[in-house]
Amino acid sequence: MTLETTVIDPLDEQLRVLEQDLAMQAKAHDAFAYHLLRSVPGIGRLLALVILYEVEDLQRSILAHRLGRAVYVMLTKRQPFDKARFMATL
Repeated sequence: MTLETTVIDPLDEQLRVLEQDLAMQAKAHDAFAYHLLRSVPGIGRLLALVILYEVEDLQRSILAHRLGRAVYVMLTKRQPFDKARFMATL
């Protein structure tokens, strides 16, 4: 058990630092989109970064519309995200 913690703890710290650095870069890149994504319940710091950099420009992408609709359905109908349904409509 001690060996596992001596290996895992430093890696956890490195991940934390990397995630923090990415979040700072995302804020510098497109702070509005980053904060907008973070305002959606269930989207944390890491998922917001993934969406931001996979979609690139949220305001011009058709995925932004799809994502907005998916969030709307999740919030209004209290349904979990359905990845298969979301991907089928692209």
